[in-house]
Amino acid sequence: MQKILLLFLSGGLGCVFRYAISLLPLQGILTSIPIVTLLANALSCFILGVEFKRYSNNNLNDSLLHIVIIGFCGGLSTFSTFTMENFIYIKSQSYFQLLSYIILSLVICTLLFSLGGKMIK
Repeated sequence: MQKILLLFLSGGLGCVFRYAISLLPLQGILTSIPIVTLLANALSCFILGVEFKRYSNNNLNDSLLHIVIIGFCGGLSTFSTFTMENFIYIKSQSYFQLLSYIILSLVICTLLFSLGGKMIK
């Protein structure tokens, strides 16, 4: 029961971080790209990279891994919103923006996951 409560609280904290990102004055930055979703997913991937490396090095126990990855990063990242935004691009026939967003998201998130892992020895 304690683990479920910690997952609940860490997931809520991730959600609050995502909401805080949406409050940042980001208008005008990459106007054709949903920057809030991209930033939330990128930050989550960076944290995942750090925690995955710590876990791989046996510096993180399973319970803490679940709390950070499933809880916090699960609340912070948003694949469902990413999918919805892609669907909006498809419906509006904005195929260049669609491909740009998908590629940019994959590249940035993969690079930040890798960078997060490289920061841990």
